[in-house]
Amino acid sequence: MHHRKKRSQGGLWSLDNIVHVCGHGTVGCHGWIEHNPNAAHSEGYHVRPWEEPSSIPIYQHHLGKFTHMNLLGGEYHRDVDLRDPWSDN
Repeated sequence: MHHRKKRSQGGLWSLDNIVHVCGHGTVGCHGWIEHNPNAAHSEGYHVRPWEEPSSIPIYQHHLGKFTHMNLLGGEYHRDVDLRDPWSDN
């Protein structure tokens, strides 16, 4: 199990913060997340200390899209605009 927001940074064992990934902290998907926090953040697998996990969409590879997780452990789908608000695109 992986805490999207680290426990040392206030992350809880809540259903919007926990995801099941292969491996552990040094190998597999879990290892990739831990060793690549910026890339993992862009997919929602790493949440910054000042962010709330429920507000950060996570990329569901099996669905091919981003979703938000809720406190009941479900996911809700909505169009997620990931464009940089500061860019001209």
